[in-house]
Amino acid sequence: MTPSVSGLLASGIAASYVPSLRGQIRDGEVRLPVGGVTTLRLRRDEHPLAFRLCAAAMVMLTVGLIVVGVGMIAKSFR
Repeated sequence: MTPSVSGLLASGIAASYVPSLRGQIRDGEVRLPVGGVTTLRLRRDEHPLAFRLCAAAMVMLTVGLIVVGVGMIAKSFR
């Protein structure tokens, strides 16, 4: 797979996750995929610090995937 296709797919998958993540943060419950079927749910009212840390980590990882994907696309044009 060429870097441009890999970057496009990685950016597309990460960008499609942004609305779902935004809805989870707005609702106050972040779902962390631990295994294939099992998810860990953190609620804002039960664990406020853990919720903030996980939400920030998920946002940073999503932004990181988008930046890396765009970087791969830009590198393929050089």
